[in-house]
Amino acid sequence: MRRGQRALCMMFNASDAAVRYNLSHVIPKTRWHLAIDTSHEVPHDQFGVGEEPVWKDARSYQQSLRSSAILLDRDGLLLQYEEGPC
Repeated sequence: MRRGQRALCMMFNASDAAVRYNLSHVIPKTRWHLAIDTSHEVPHDQFGVGEEPVWKDARSYQQSLRSSAILLDRDGLLLQYEEGPC
């Protein structure tokens, strides 16, 4: 990915334990927005376009067991893609 391109991070956890994903490959100004987290109760499990709240911990994401989540980089500030989660 190049600077200025937007990204999304799709995370799937099929295990019976919570998982912490490392998001540290983004530059400090990147703000991830939470679009979907299936571990939350309806209607708090997904957000409408433009209504996604900023994820406060830009370095990691704690995902609950047996759930999926999607984070969006709406600002297009992702520095580069590195192998690994997200």
